Amino acid sequence: MGVLINGLMLMLFSVLSYGEVRIITADEPPTNYKENGEIVGTTVDIVKGIVQQLKSNSSVEFMPWSRAIKLVSEKPNVAVFTAGKTQKRIDHGYYFIGPVMTRKHVLWRRADRYLPVSSIEDIKNKNYKVGALREDWRGKLFEKNNIEDVRKPEQNLEKLLRGRIDLWVTSDIEAPSVAKSVNVDINDIAVAYIIKEAPSYIMLSKDTPSDTVKAWEAALIELQKTDFFEKIADKWKVKLGLDLGYAADKGFYIK
Repeated sequence: MGVLINGLMLMLFSVLSYGEVRIITADEPPTNYKENGEIVGTTVDIVKGIVQQLKSNSSVEFMPWSRAIKLVSEKPNVAVFTAGKTQKRIDHGYYFIGPVMTRKHVLWRRADRYLPVSSIEDIKNKNYKVGALREDWRGKLFEKNNIEDVRKPEQNLEKLLRGRIDLWVTSDIEAPSVAKSVNVDINDIAVAYIIKEAPSYIMLSKDTPSDTVKAWEAALIELQKTDFFEKIADKWKVKLGLDLGYAADKGFYIK
């Protein structure tokens, strides 16, 4: 009886609320990126699963992260991914579905250039230049004069290898994927400092109706009752060469 009620609720939420949501992502492999013109990634697969659960025809749009963040901050009924759950975003009133991925957020250096880093404050004191994705919360951890932001993660890797920046802020899951996409040996870069381990989410705008938020949450829970995530993890293990696992309280993660 409970399963039937949950199913009926999910269908009702879908019919009443979901159709107006605009779904947006940006270039951040392997969670969301373009491959041969198609939008793919670990979180893309989750979002597509949710859309299917909701029986919606909505599709995922692709644009620079800075523009995606502007839209979700200004417009109702917008979903963006994959997003960190920061205090500033919580205070703004966003809703968070997930987590969909847990990763270590890392400062990378060139492997042949040792740079001692012991803290975020250390970056400022030593006047290191850090490459970040535009409007990424990780870039906002640093002073403005320490940051050089770009629209695509590959640009940061290129700058790092050419010595135009000292450090690149990304994650333990993103960096290998970005390196692979541009035929760079991951051993050409090395971890300088681990900032923290944190989960990431699908983020809905603050004016999204509560029924819509509940529909997304219910759809995710329904997927967790199946072998959906096991199949997705197996697919991306092969594609990325990473030992991915999935847990409801972490999303995908490196075992």
